[in-house]
Amino acid sequence: MNRKSMQIFSIGWFGAACCIAAAYFLLQPGQNETESSAQSTEQAEEQTSSGTWNTEEHIASLESDGYVVMTEEEYSTIQEENTPPEEEETNEITAILHIEPGMTSGDVASLLQQLEMVEEASAFQQKLQSSGRASSIRPGQYKVNSTMSAQEIINQITT
Repeated sequence: MNRKSMQIFSIGWFGAACCIAAAYFLLQPGQNETESSAQSTEQAEEQTSSGTWNTEEHIASLESDGYVVMTEEEYSTIQEENTPPEEEETNEITAILHIEPGMTSGDVASLLQQLEMVEEASAFQQKLQSSGRASSIRPGQYKVNSTMSAQEIINQITT
């Protein structure tokens, strides 16, 4: 590039920068928005004062178009009615109890304690023996859960 083309090139950049600066400072969006919002407020006040539309007319127009208009209080009441109730947390544990042939009542009781179906294996074993069913435990798989009583578990594994 020679000196003359360099000068022309820089004059072009200078001219472009001046145009952009002029547009930036002369067409500031803040001033235009303020003026337009003031004009729209004045127009709205004119329409209200002239009685063009009031609240009832707005509601009637919306309802005729198929919309439902309600107050905030009515809306919150409907929301409360439609809110599903919170589910209570249950600490129910379900497990499959596998009793093999030859297992004793103590083995079954300790297995139930490991599965967290009973709190104390010895208490369950005593209930099993006091019911007279300690020798009638049947091998198999049984679905038990932590909400079952000891007597329900005994009935399930012996009958």
